[in-house]
Amino acid sequence: MWVSELPTDRIQTQFHDLFSRVGRCDNYVVRTEFTTPLNPIQQKGRRIPMHLQPLVEKEIQKLTKDGHIEKLTACSDKYFISPVVITAKKDGTIKLALDSKTINLQICKNKYQMPVIDELLDSVGNIIASAAMQECWFRRSRNPAALAPILPLTFIVGYQYDLAYGSKMKRILADADYILVNERDLLAQPGGMPTLAGIDMARAK
Repeated sequence: MWVSELPTDRIQTQFHDLFSRVGRCDNYVVRTEFTTPLNPIQQKGRRIPMHLQPLVEKEIQKLTKDGHIEKLTACSDKYFISPVVITAKKDGTIKLALDSKTINLQICKNKYQMPVIDELLDSVGNIIASAAMQECWFRRSRNPAALAPILPLTFIVGYQYDLAYGSKMKRILADADYILVNERDLLAQPGGMPTLAGIDMARAK
């Protein structure tokens, strides 16, 4: 039986130190760099339908209790004010999200972002073109050494084929299930979970 097929409450009870429904990480701090000068924008609030107001109030209290949000006693021009987007779920509950378009416009984008599909296709095209040129060179020279650069491509193609159409993902999940059930000691950190303060202290030494 796969771990994904087990009841959720059983997993949370058996591995309560690994899984949590709070959705927070105390050992990692997200740092955001804003443009300068920062220009906070106060947007107009959106009207909440009457039949959703009790659910919104309940969700706000839950988020406040879990520490995701905090209530301000006073507000000034230095704060961003953005409307809340309400999404109704199939189970009758709601999800609150922030319409943070104005905030995102003033965030410095990461210069090393993930490649888009066009860049990946260009890379694949270059690999195929290189392999075709090596094959043409082999046909002209009949020298087996001309095929040597193509050899690593066979391993890459085989790995990707096994990942997409083979059983590689099932083998990975099986290994992960075995480790979670029988070898949980492998997941434990010898000195505990590292923190930013501990990393800074070790770096200072």
